[in-house]
Formats: sequence, structure tokens, C-alpha cells
Amino acid sequence: MLDKQVIKNMEELVDGCMGEETAACQATCPMHTDVKEYIRLIRDGEGTEAIKVIRDKLFLPGSLGRICAHPCEAQCKWNEGKSPMAIASLKRYAADNFDEEGIWDLTTAPETGKKVAVIGAGPSGLQAAIDLRRQGIAVTIFEKLPVRGGMLAVGIPAYRLPRHVLEHEITYLDKLGVEFKMNCEIGKDVQFDEIINEFDSVVVAVGKHQGRVDRNLENWDAKGIFSAAEFLKEAALTGDVKEAGTKALVIGGGDVAMDCARTAARVGSIEKVYSACLEDSFDHMFASNHEIKGAIDEGVSFNHAQAIKTIHKDENGRVSGVTMKECLGMFDAEGRFSPQFNEDKTFDLTVDTIVFAIGQGVDAEFAGDALEQRRNSTFECDPETLQANTNEKIFVTGDASGESVIAIQAMATGRRAAESVRRYLNNEDLREGRNIDDTKTYTTKLDMPTNWDEIEGTRMGMAELPARERIQSFEEVLLGYTADEAHNEADRCRQCECRLCMTECIMMNDYASCPKALFREYLEKGHEKMDKMIAYSCNECSQCTLVCPKSYDIRENFMGIKRAYAEENDGVVAIDELLESEEAQVLECADEYCTTVPGKNTDSNLPSKEVVETVVETVIHEVIDNVIDTVVDAVSDERCACGKKPKSACCGGKHHEEKTSCGCNTHKGTGESMTQETHTHKHENCACKHQEQQPKQTGCGCRGQKEPATTNQAPAQTPKKKKKTKYVYAPGCTVSALSPEANENILRHLKDSLGEENVGAMLRCCGKVTGFLGENAKFDERNAMAIDELDEMGAEVIITVCPSCYKVFGKTNRNQRMISYWDLMHDLIGLPEGAKGIGKDSDIVFNIHDSCVTRDVSSHHESIRWMLDEMGYKWEEIERNGMRTRCCGVGGMVCSSNPELYERVYTRRVNDFNQNDILTYCGSCNGTMMTAGKNSVHILNLLFGDTYMKADLGKRPYDTTEEMWENRLATKERFEKFKD
Repeated sequence: MLDKQVIKNMEELVDGCMGEETAACQATCPMHTDVKEYIRLIRDGEGTEAIKVIRDKLFLPGSLGRICAHPCEAQCKWNEGKSPMAIASLKRYAADNFDEEGIWDLTTAPETGKKVAVIGAGPSGLQAAIDLRRQGIAVTIFEKLPVRGGMLAVGIPAYRLPRHVLEHEITYLDKLGVEFKMNCEIGKDVQFDEIINEFDSVVVAVGKHQGRVDRNLENWDAKGIFSAAEFLKEAALTGDVKEAGTKALVIGGGDVAMDCARTAARVGSIEKVYSACLEDSFDHMFASNHEIKGAIDEGVSFNHAQAIKTIHKDENGRVSGVTMKECLGMFDAEGRFSPQFNEDKTFDLTVDTIVFAIGQGVDAEFAGDALEQRRNSTFECDPETLQANTNEKIFVTGDASGESVIAIQAMATGRRAAESVRRYLNNEDLREGRNIDDTKTYTTKLDMPTNWDEIEGTRMGMAELPARERIQSFEEVLLGYTADEAHNEADRCRQCECRLCMTECIMMNDYASCPKALFREYLEKGHEKMDKMIAYSCNECSQCTLVCPKSYDIRENFMGIKRAYAEENDGVVAIDELLESEEAQVLECADEYCTTVPGKNTDSNLPSKEVVETVVETVIHEVIDNVIDTVVDAVSDERCACGKKPKSACCGGKHHEEKTSCGCNTHKGTGESMTQETHTHKHENCACKHQEQQPKQTGCGCRGQKEPATTNQAPAQTPKKKKKTKYVYAPGCTVSALSPEANENILRHLKDSLGEENVGAMLRCCGKVTGFLGENAKFDERNAMAIDELDEMGAEVIITVCPSCYKVFGKTNRNQRMISYWDLMHDLIGLPEGAKGIGKDSDIVFNIHDSCVTRDVSSHHESIRWMLDEMGYKWEEIERNGMRTRCCGVGGMVCSSNPELYERVYTRRVNDFNQNDILTYCGSCNGTMMTAGKNSVHILNLLFGDTYMKADLGKRPYDTTEEMWENRLATKERFEKFKD
């Protein structure tokens, strides 16, 4: 049974993991077009595939690429970098260059015998018709106008949306078999009731074609006054506006007002165009920046914070001018629209044409009593299903529903209405099992922090017709991207997603799309029904957690699952592939291969406990305690800029003045003044760089001191026997098999440096592999064998060379502190005799492989590099190291459980290196690097012996399992010599 905490961890991950969250652009698009994917395809030069992705959601790619208000761009991550992606322009590029009728999907379901009427051929009605027709439902569209497209055709100027582009895309419906009845006005040519009775369902998709003028003004009905809707409609259908004069004033600050102003600039009779709006600046106008810029380029004169006070007309009843008044503010204290004016601050403007772009409404006259109209002219309907509240077979969509204000929203409501109609015709519940968000904008949970200081690039502009040329006609202004421009713009896309863990974890990609999907399956099915190999394929490297924005501990979930498998299998690992590893653990913990070597402190000539405490505690112990405390308590803390200690245990990173602070390890970073009272040295034994004239005194403890210092203090009492081994060297399993000679030399080095009587050794497994297998009870038992021996020896400090031992004992010890041999050399005792400079003549340049087990122990990383520098060996750093190092592949015993995955993991790792010669400090990593074909050497092989040359590389410490065990026994024998 899974532990409750593991289940809770899984639940939290499933709830919060962003692996399945969509990018903001796709979430914001009401039709949820896969923006990220089609931009990627454009970037990769796959335009045909890109248009297929677009057409999967949008039947008007070229039209929307030109006129969509692109809410997606407003939410683009690039807004943080002040340059959102040109999403609509890339959509247009794909449509203009790759949209061929041969790739249009014309599949439809078998005919159902049902038929539906759609009132209006605008974007919402067309979308509803498409979705219904593809369900095998017969669809007839009734359209009042002579053209198809609704407001796209008569409300958007042709210089923005060429009519041939729109009409070509609408022919898709012809190919699907949708029937159109054009120039057919409901209520005149055919009654609404007749349609309701004739068809199985009706979709009302009429747009806001009823324009508004300010009827509060005197002379509002004078000749030359237009609503935006009628002005744009006439220009769209005829290319001119017959009743227009020579000087036009457009009222309004939105995009429709800009369309009117720019259209007026193209109408043959109009010579001058003015714009007036309540907003006090361009920054506060609701119009898009590119529309404002276009209007300015085309000669429109703007008047901000102005409104009409009076309309003047001539004797023929035509507008002759206006008196304007100043707008002091648009909103009241509660934020409600309530403009305030200065009636005394005015000016006159001579105009003979006024266009009011102040809103539009739905003409509801056709519906009679069949639909209930709201005060804002839209129809009452269910906000989710869009079903009319007066008749269950009628559904309202687009502008008429009151939900949409832009084309893409209208299309989304058309899709939603179509699904409701389908359910209605099939007598299905209109809500059950339905996600309304599929046709609405929603806020994604995806939130990926981005450092924009490291990212370059700005939005790609688009070529356009010169202003003087373009106002001569309604030719398209924006000319579209070239292939290079489209590629460069697409290349900026951040491809927003949270798949950092999937990028790093090869294993996870074998079993799931993301952690959310995988652990949701675990929770739904239960771990018993999941493939056991999933959990046993985890390298336990925690790289997934390291890169996860929410730091989910995925490793612990897999560990919990493996523990459950073992518990349900009588405490034994649950897959046969790892039984051999279990057998090896039995041997590694057996007395045959284990030994304990206490320090030689039973000699009657040894000083008493009090003397030892005085000497060791005051000198060596003072220093090593300081080192161990800072290393153990802050293993992941970066070191102080002043010296060797983590800055959290030192000075906070502040450099110490040489005049007031000692440069040695005893006091460096403490902030103590360098005085004779606080720090004096026997100069010839001290590595510190102090004044030459210092009183001689032993007891420095600096790295430069070649042997333990003595004290001037006399023994407090007579010698007394006391069995206690303060420092215990624990090499672990792999290093003890790596080199018996090196292990003997390490123990000798430690005894020489810390005192023969203070240092012992323990050759016993920490139990890490048993933990990997999930055998919790056995791990506790095997680990306790080692911990009990440490306690029996009276050990206070465990000295390790194995990263796994360092971590395991660090968690399970009862009375000890941890330090690695590397840190001990770096921070206290220095290299073994003869090691300094030994590698200066070597012909090798190493790459270092940092163990993933101690990725968070930065002191190890620093110490290893310090050792190489001290020995004189050359090395080059690689990017993926230290905290960001990658697992060699052996972690989690994947080498045995899933050898094929193991090979892929180590192949990926070795490709991180730029050298063929690899320096490791983990026995398992060393073996894996060799298996991967690299010339790998463990750092212990460099410490003792001759200079390591290329000719020495590639030599394995053992070739067979038998030789490995022989080496382990040889290490045991060498250790036991120290008992004599």
C-alpha cells in the first residue's frame, strides 16, 4: 500500500503540474488554435503543415490573419519583453502561401435527415453551419445582404480585408454542401415563424448592422450624417459614399472609428478628414496602435478630449459645420462612463460630413415576439448553451448573443451553438460532460519565469503601400511577410510550455507526456495496475525536481512506489531484473567483506583524555569542527568570496581587509582583528600570508601546517587509556573495490594528518542500493549495522569518498557529522605528500563529471577542482555540471533494471563532454563512463603514484565481478594491517 504522504504528493503534483497547461496564446484564443505548433512549423519551413494546423480550428485563416483583433498577442509571453509575437501576421503568411483547396478537409458524417436554418452569413453563422454540416446535418443559411461574410464583408474596409480573400475562404462551405439564400430578408422575404416551423432547429446569427448616431444633438438627422455601419457598408458595396461631402469628421476613438476615418480618406469626394474623440491622448484611445498610425500616415487630423456641442446645417439641410467642446473626463469616481465637459471652451470646425462611430446594435425587428430582446439590443439566451429562453429549438450566436465583440469570439459562439443544436437534435443533455471553456477564453495556469535580459529580438514589421499611393484606392495596405521575414518572426517564439522535466528526463518520456499525466494514471488505476518498470526506471537523480518551477519531488514518488511494491512482495524487490542487486547487497554487508579498524588510542603512552581534548580540541578539532559545521550545515551554500567557508557561516560574502583579518583557515572569515592575542603563528608552519614579524606560537591549524601542532599548555593529569576513534574513514563499496592501494594510502594520509590515535576505518555498505530497490526494512537493518559500528567506535566524524555514502550516512547517522575526504583536504589537511604538482607534465586535459548524488554539495565540486589545480592537472569545465550535472545512468540501479534506458542515459551524458578523458570521483560513475567508451579515471588514481598520462587511461580497476570482490577483500586486508 502506498504511503499516505506519497499519495498526497501525487495529488498535489496532479493538481499543480503545468505539464498539460496550454500556452497563453492558445488559451486566450476563443477557438483555441494551436498557435505554438503552427508557428513552430513555419519556423521549420513546413508551411503546408502549418496551414493544416490552422485549418483544424479556423476556416478563415487568411481573413483572420488580416483582421483578427488577436487577443492572443495581448497575452503573449513576449509582452514581458515589450515585443509580442506577430501571431496574426504569421497566420496570414501560412494562408497566403500554402492554403490550397486540395488540403481542405471536406469529410462529413452520414446524413442524419435533420435540417437547420442559420440566420446570417457572418462569422458566427458560417462557423455554426460548418460544424453542423460536418455532423451530417443539412444547413441552409439565410442572408439579407448580397455578399457573404456579414460584417467581415461590409464592416471591414477592403484595404484591410480584400473581398476575394474572404469570398474564396467562404467557398469552403459550398464544398461541404451548405445552402445559401442570399438577398433574403427575414420578416419580408420569408417570415421567421415559417423558418421555425420548417426546420428542426434555428441558429440566429445576425450581426450588429444597425448603426447609431447621437440623437441628443440638435440637427442629428441633417444630410451628410452617417452611422459607422451604413458609411462602411456603402463604401464596401459600391467603393464610394454617394452623399459624402468634401470635409469629414469621424466621432469615436476605437478601431471602427479608425476604419471610418481611413475609408473617408479614400472616398473620392472627401478632401480632408478630421477625427474627434473623448480620450485625451493616443495612449488612452481604444483603437489599435497600428490603426492609429495608419490614420496618421494617411493624413487624418486628430482632436483629443473633444465632443460635438452643436451641429450646424445650411439652408439645404446639410451639415455645414460643428462647434466642439472640451471633454474634462470620461468616467466618474466609480469608473462608470460619465463624461464631463467644459461648455465654455469651444472651437468651430467646418465640415459637411459626420460619421458617428459610437456603437452598433442588432436589428431585432425580424424576430417579432419569437425572441426576447435585451436593452442592449441582443437576445436573451442561456450564456452557456446559447439556447433562447423563449423557444428551445432556437439558439443565438455571435453579436446577437451578447457575448462576442470580435470575429474570433463570434466564431467560437457559433461552434458552441452548433454543439448545442447537435445535442438538442439527438435529445441529449445540453450540458452534461461538456467543457464550455472549449469555446471561451480562459486563463492558463502556465507561468514560466523568463529572464528577458538574456533574450534578444523584436517584432518583425511588415511592408506596406506608401501612404500617398494607398489612399488612391482600396488596395490592400499591408503586403504580408516574405519567407525570410516569417521565419525570423517565428523563430522568436518561446514555444511556451512547462516540459523542463521532460526535456531532462529520458525515462519519463518513455511512459508519459508529463508528470501530471503519469501520476494521474497512478492515482486513477492504483500502483498495482501500473507497469512496475516505470518506478524501477527512475535514476533517482532529482534533475526533474531541480528544473521544475514548483520543485515537485518526483523522485520521492517513485521511491514510495518501489517501497510499496517491495512490501507487497514480502519485503523483496518486485522485479526479477534486480534480484541480483539484492544478492550483491547481502554480500556487501556480510562480515566476509566488512571490517572495522579503530584508532590506535589504547597505547599506554598516549596522553590522557584531557590532554587529547586540549591538543585536539584546541587545535585540530577546532578547525575540523569549523569546517565540518559549515560543510554539513550549508552544503549547497556557495563559498564566501573571502576564503574557503560557505558565506552563511562566514562573513556573508564580504571581503576581509588584509590589514584586519587573517588569511588562514582558523580565522579567515570570522571578522576577528589580526592581533597577537587573537591570532599568532609559528610562521614557518603557517600558510597564511602575514607580517614577517610574528610571535612564534604553535596551534595554528592552517592548511600550511605540515603536522598537527602541539600546545604550550602542560598536561593536566597523567595519561589514561581510553578507547575512542574520533574520525572514521568509510570508503563504501565501489571505492573499496576500485583500488585497495589507494584506500590504504588514504587511511595513512588521514592518520598522519589527524593523528594516528584519532583515525580509524569502517568497511561496510551504507545500504544505498537496498534503498534504491525499495526494500525499506532491509535498508534500515543493513544501514543500522554500519551506524551501530560507528557508535561503538565512538566516532564523531565520518570521512567519505563515495557520494552515496556521504548522503546516506548524512541522513541516518545518530551521533556523527559528515565530511568528504575532498573537503577535508581542501579545508584542512592538504594533499598527500608528493601529490602537489604531480600532474603538471601530464598530457591529459580532463572534463570533470560531477556526481548527481551530491549535485547540491557545492563544496565537493570546488574541492575536486582545487585538487586538480594543486596537482597540476589540466581540465576544462563543461556546461552541465555542478548543480546542473546529469546522471551517468547508473542511479536507481537502472543499469540492471532497464539496460536499454541506461545506455540512452549514459550516451546523452557523454555527449555533454568536449574531451574524451573524464575525471570522476564516484566509483559507479567511473565505471559507467568506461562503459560509455570514455577514458575515465577516478581522482584517487591521480593522488597516489606517478604522473597520470594518456597511456595510463582506459585501464579498468577490474574486468570481472570476481575481480571486484577480490579487490574488496584486498582493501579489507590492507585496513586490518592497521590493527597491528
